[in-house]
Amino acid sequence: MNIQSPVDFFHAHLGQYLVPDASPRNSTAPSLPTRTKAAREAGLAAADLPVKRVGTGMPVYYIVTPSHAWFLSNTAAPSSERVTAVRIDDDEGRAAIKGNQYLAHWLYHEAPLDQPFLIGNVEKASPIAAMAISLPPTRIIFCTTGKYGRLVLNLLDFREDVATVRASGIPWETLRKANLLKEKVRQSAKGILAPQEEVTARKEIGKLRKKHPELLATLKALHAKPGSGEATLLHWFFQEGNYYGQVIKAAQQAAS
Repeated sequence: MNIQSPVDFFHAHLGQYLVPDASPRNSTAPSLPTRTKAAREAGLAAADLPVKRVGTGMPVYYIVTPSHAWFLSNTAAPSSERVTAVRIDDDEGRAAIKGNQYLAHWLYHEAPLDQPFLIGNVEKASPIAAMAISLPPTRIIFCTTGKYGRLVLNLLDFREDVATVRASGIPWETLRKANLLKEKVRQSAKGILAPQEEVTARKEIGKLRKKHPELLATLKALHAKPGSGEATLLHWFFQEGNYYGQVIKAAQQAAS
């Protein structure tokens, strides 16, 4: 299969629709009319918004497939037949939609298993160095220059883990805590941590098991390990509020 470079792929399926006259490299972090603090305070209309390079204030997020793209931002970028623009800021300039959570839900609900795609965010640094095309289902890459760094995960494992967590009825934060405690036990057994830390970790696991008898069986069924791409995406997926679902529902209501 002949696959374009990440930059060319981004430009062909998203960048050229955001900034038609930009080069492929420049389209990865374009300058667009942005709802800045000053613009909000001045009550500027969309046509009068200042043009700013995306990611310099609030991070923006993207999903790029050969047939459609999504662009989550605080810009006035319009939706089109090929691009769905999702506003992530509210009228006070706060992040009203968690971009990471939206992307995690898209991966679970919609990501294709047989087509390459790009998924990630743009922050202050140039996104180009972090860009890599995902090849589902075994190699999904969340591209970012932010604090998480590039994340790599298996899409099928991630989807199975979401189903496992939901079926267990155990809050993800409890499973996440227990997973970290189990890792401490393993590290203590290898001499990496002090023996006392193992004792403390085992006690904490015991407390959690009293509340959730199926805890260890659920942990054993999970593919996600502490620090893995799957674990990070699960954390995003199970954050409070389903902003992905709200946006999809609103779009369906608007179309009806």
